[in-house]
Amino acid sequence: MALALLVVPAVASRWLCPQDVPRREPWLVRGVRQLWSPIFRAAVAWPVVTASLALLALGGGGWLLYGLGSDFVPTLDEGDLIVMTERSPDISIAAAVVAAGGLERALHEEIPEVESVVSRIGSPAVATDIMGLEQTDVFVGLAPPERWRPGLTRDALLAAVAEVAARRDPTAEASLTQPIQMRFNEMIGGAVSDVTAEVFGLDLGRLRHSAEAVAAAIAAVPGVVDVRLLTPPDIPLVDLIPDAVAAARHGMRNADVLDAITALRVGIDVGATLDGLVEVPLRLRLGAGVGTELGSAADAVGVAVAAGALEQASVPTPAGHVIALGALATILRAPTPSRVSHDDGERRVVVGFNVRGRDLGGAVDAAQQVIKTSVELEPGQRLRWGGQHATLKASRERMAVVIPLTLLLVFATLFAGFGALRPALIVLAHVPFAAVGGVVALTLRGMPLSLSALIGFIALSGIAVLNGVVLIARVRELEAEGIGGEHAVLTAAHERLRPVLTTALVAALGFVPMMLATGRGAEVQRPLATVVVGGLLSATLVTLLVLPTIYAAVARRRALA
Repeated sequence: MALALLVVPAVASRWLCPQDVPRREPWLVRGVRQLWSPIFRAAVAWPVVTASLALLALGGGGWLLYGLGSDFVPTLDEGDLIVMTERSPDISIAAAVVAAGGLERALHEEIPEVESVVSRIGSPAVATDIMGLEQTDVFVGLAPPERWRPGLTRDALLAAVAEVAARRDPTAEASLTQPIQMRFNEMIGGAVSDVTAEVFGLDLGRLRHSAEAVAAAIAAVPGVVDVRLLTPPDIPLVDLIPDAVAAARHGMRNADVLDAITALRVGIDVGATLDGLVEVPLRLRLGAGVGTELGSAADAVGVAVAAGALEQASVPTPAGHVIALGALATILRAPTPSRVSHDDGERRVVVGFNVRGRDLGGAVDAAQQVIKTSVELEPGQRLRWGGQHATLKASRERMAVVIPLTLLLVFATLFAGFGALRPALIVLAHVPFAAVGGVVALTLRGMPLSLSALIGFIALSGIAVLNGVVLIARVRELEAEGIGGEHAVLTAAHERLRPVLTTALVAALGFVPMMLATGRGAEVQRPLATVVVGGLLSATLVTLLVLPTIYAAVARRRALA
C-alpha cells in the first residue's frame, strides 16, 4: 500500500511522458471490447433475464457446494511410506526381529519401486514414541515416480505393499501411512490413523466386543482402509495365588511362597560385586531350567513350556525339603488385557482407520450412518469420533465465525470508504458470485472442500471486492459530476473494462502455476489456486455484466419514479 500510494506516483511523474501513452488501445483490449460490447448491450437490454441467470448460477453453486466432499487438509505425497505392524503383545525380541526382517526382504524382492527398507521395533533410543515390542514401524523408501513401472499409480503401489504385508505375516495387523502424516495425525488426534472411533465404557470385555463390532461395520464403507483396533489383543496370564494353609504345613508364609515365585520368574537380588569401580548386582534364580524357560515367556513356545512346568517347579522349604509349587499355590490361567487405555478417567478402546480414494468427511459420514443402523452399543457405552475428523469439525466451527466476521469488517471498510450503504452492499455482493466460480472449479477438478480451499475463498473475496470498488468508485465520481445514474454506470463499465480485466487476469495468471503444480507440497497449493482462478472468472463476469446491468435498471426505475 505504501508503494502504491507513495513510490509509484513519484516514479510515474518522473518517468512517464505524454508520448508514452499510445494513441489507441492495444489490440488485445480492442478485441476483448469487441466481444464484450454486444454481450453487455444485450444484458443491459434484458435486466430481468440477466438477474435471473445470475441468481440461477448462485443457486447452482450452492447445490454444487452441498455435494462437495470435505477434507481437513489434502494428503501430501511425501515419497516414502511407513508400514505399521502390530503383532501379539507377548512376542519376544528375537521373534519380532525375524518377522520384521522377513517383511523387509519381501518388500525388496517383490516390489521394484522399493529402494530401501528399515524397521524400528518398539520405542526408539530417544523415547518419542511409547511403543511395545509388538509394534514395528517399517520405513519404506520409494524410487521417484518417473522410475516406476509404466502405468503404476500410487494407489496401486499402496495396494501392492499392503498385499505383501498381509501375505508375509497374516497374523500382524498392518496399516500404511507416511512419516510426516503419521506425526501430523498424532499431534492433532492422538493416534496414528486418519480417523478414530473411540468406544467408552466400564467393562473391558464388553467394551472390546462393541469396538470389534464398530470396526467390522466401518470396514465395509467405501474409501475406508486399514481398519484396526489400536488396543492390542488379550494375552495369556498365569495367576499364582498362595495357599496359606498348605504353606503353613511346610513352615512357610504367603510371603515365602511369593518370594519363591519371584525367584522362579526373575530371580532375587542377594548381593553385589565390583567390576573395577562398577557395582554389579548378583541375582539368584531358582530352578535354572524352569526359570530360563519362564524368562523367555515372551516367546509363544516358551510360554507353553513354562506354563506346563510351573506346577512341578521345585520350591525349598525351611526344613530343607523341596516341594512342588502346585502344592503351595493355586495356579490359574486366563487371558488378560495387555493394555488398558483411559481418557479423562474413562476406559476406552480405540478403532482407527485411514481414508483413501475418497474425501474424509464423506467417508466418516457414511461410517457414522452404518454404525447408527447396524451397531447397538450397550448401556453405559458411548462413541466419540476423533483424529482429523474432529479437527475438521473444529475448523468448520471456527470458520463459521471467522468468515462472517471478516465479511463484516470488509463491509464496514466499504461503508466508511463510500460513505453510503447502497454502493457498499453492491460491492459486497461480488463475494457470493465469486464463490460460485470457485465451487465450480473444485467440482470440475474433483477436489473436496478443504481448509486450503477455504483460505482460497477468503483470498478470492478480496480480489472480487477490489474489482467492484474499481467500478463503483468510477460510477460515484461520474454521479458526483452530475451525470445520471444509468448513463454513469454504462460509461464507467466501458472505462473500467481494461482495469478490471487486467486486475483479474494478473491475479489469475499468478495462481495458474500453483493450480497446475505437481511437485512436493502441490496437494495443498492446488485447491487454493483452483478456487481463486475459477472464482475470478465468475467475479469478473459479475463486475462487467451483472452489476452494471442491475445498477442501471435500478437507476432507470428511480428516474421514472
